[in-house]
Amino acid sequence: MVLEGARSLLIEDSAPALIIEVHSPENDILLRSRLEALGYTTEELFRPRLRRRPYPTNITAWKESVKGLTSREAFKSLSNPE
Repeated sequence: MVLEGARSLLIEDSAPALIIEVHSPENDILLRSRLEALGYTTEELFRPRLRRRPYPTNITAWKESVKGLTSREAFKSLSNPE
């Protein structure tokens, strides 16, 4: 899994927020458990297609920052500039 190669980056307090497309329930469970073990919070962002099937889906993952701004808040500020 790609996350294993990025482990040194993902364990840092300044780790990036992530948006990941997931294609199966097995990968969803594995991905979320690995990210949560690294200190991330995860939630479903949106489903890109209006279908009866639950996958693919997109999740977002973020870490609380020591400096007070979460990577989720930083992501939202980039997504919705004032």
